[in-house]
Amino acid sequence: MLSTNLANHILARRRLPTPSHPLDIFTALGQAGVLPMDLAERLRDVARLRAKLAHGYQDIPSEEIQNWVPHRLVDFEAFADYAMEALLD
Repeated sequence: MLSTNLANHILARRRLPTPSHPLDIFTALGQAGVLPMDLAERLRDVARLRAKLAHGYQDIPSEEIQNWVPHRLVDFEAFADYAMEALLD
């Protein structure tokens, strides 16, 4: 996921520790003050869903995905804004 790669880059650039679990990357950005914690938690949920889908951990009904994903797109837009700000610092 591009946002996870970008989040890792921001942590590295700020010389912040990388979490041991990839799903915690957004929480780390929230704790560092790069992202608001509520956005960090929503992005973690997106990363969790992506992992479930990509690795087949769980059978998720397509209706659930169709209802859930459009509401999360605004979170990616917000992340892009915060990421740009963090990278320009």
